[in-house]
Amino acid sequence: MGGEVETRRVRRRDRPEFAVVALAFLVVIVAASAIGSHYVPGAARSQAARSGASPSADPHVVRWFVSLEAQTPEMLAAEQTFAERFNSTNTDGTVLVVEALPPGSSQADALDRLSLETAVGDAPDIVGPVTQGSLYGLGGSLLDLGPQIESHNLDLTMYDPPLVTALQMPARLGFSAQAQVGIPYAVDPGFLFYNKDLFQAAGLPPLPTKVGDTYMGKNWDWDELAAVAAQLTRDTAGRTAMDPDFGSDPIDQFGIDFPGVDARTMASTFGSGSFVASDGLTIQVPSVWADGLSWYYNAMWASHIAPPETYADGIATTFSAATSISSGFLAMALSFPSKIPTYTAGGKASFIGWGMAVLPSWRGVTTSPEELSTFSILSASTNQSRAFSAMLAIEADSPLRETFGGMPANPSLRAAWFAAKERDLALIFPGNEVDWSVLETMDSHRADPSPAADLPNYTASVGDISDWFENLRSNSTADMNTELAKLLTILQIDANESGTQLNQ
Repeated sequence: MGGEVETRRVRRRDRPEFAVVALAFLVVIVAASAIGSHYVPGAARSQAARSGASPSADPHVVRWFVSLEAQTPEMLAAEQTFAERFNSTNTDGTVLVVEALPPGSSQADALDRLSLETAVGDAPDIVGPVTQGSLYGLGGSLLDLGPQIESHNLDLTMYDPPLVTALQMPARLGFSAQAQVGIPYAVDPGFLFYNKDLFQAAGLPPLPTKVGDTYMGKNWDWDELAAVAAQLTRDTAGRTAMDPDFGSDPIDQFGIDFPGVDARTMASTFGSGSFVASDGLTIQVPSVWADGLSWYYNAMWASHIAPPETYADGIATTFSAATSISSGFLAMALSFPSKIPTYTAGGKASFIGWGMAVLPSWRGVTTSPEELSTFSILSASTNQSRAFSAMLAIEADSPLRETFGGMPANPSLRAAWFAAKERDLALIFPGNEVDWSVLETMDSHRADPSPAADLPNYTASVGDISDWFENLRSNSTADMNTELAKLLTILQIDANESGTQLNQ
């Protein structure tokens, strides 16, 4: 980070990864109190009108707040369609209302809105889809679902136990005891995307799809990936990163990227770890994380096989118009199932073939960063039982599951999800074959703890990690030992300010 460690930068609250994408036909009803922006399906409006009450005051109305994570137009349309179908078919009189913030709102805006609505007694009921990491921004305002799980006789044994445990929050966040705040909904295991067109042009074979496989007779580890990426990184004169004269001209094709991820996610591709030691308060940098972050820094600034934040020539113009993957000028990338729809720009693909490969190993271990998403209920909900029933209906809906993008946490639902993805992708990438088993393999090698696991003073810590990582991606003269020491110091300040151990 620039300047002295003690100088705390003002954190940007409106980060692009939390941007809410506009839905052209989203109807926003602004309450006279200027508190709520509710999208109310027709059935809910009629129900509210018949009762003479606002949606939030009607005991039959369950409000579903959807803006905690980025929303695409397709997601908002699917949520609206589901609510209308649910309202016309359920038999207990429940009316589901979809609530969304206006276009351009951030996750910080969403948290502020929930806090304000709760303070004035106008809180929604259901929130989601929401990632495990984002749940910490809600803390003790979430409902402990344990009693509802018991009263609805919900069997959680269908899920991998660590996924269930990952959605439990400690008493220190405001609960009377350890609280189950969500039910596993979807997992987003990290895998290696690769552009088959670029591999074929370079005369390289497909990448491994099974952990333990070799690649061209060599161990498939991060060092080997760097060697492959060097062959696939080219400047505008056609020289690869292996050429002594490489880089005399601008680079217009890169070998590897880690688009849209934070430092903990990137580091977890090299091994499981946490910035917090076992005492729950002391800050540390696991050695495998230091390896991974150093490897990435060198990939950007020494071997030039990965695009840095500040790259200004060649491919940067293309990258700014789309994602680095969808540009067609990136050979490999850390990716996730939910990101597959972003492989096209404006619905069109700039390449024909792409594949999934397992992530390389490091120190003999293969590790995949994985995001877990769920739905939760606010403790301020006055319709908790109805809300829980509606939440279960949302989680069971196949069209919604396909739209939201993550792989089902319930293994029995995955075959149907894979088939639906195949149908969708065939329209854009005809004839391209994807080995979906890679996702389940990566799920079985997920990082433990998750990159999104708890931290002391969570919001401040995550903001400081993001600022540090952003600096790393734009600073070509950094010394990694110095930068890691700075990060340790800043995160220890955050932890000390929290005054609470994670394991309390």
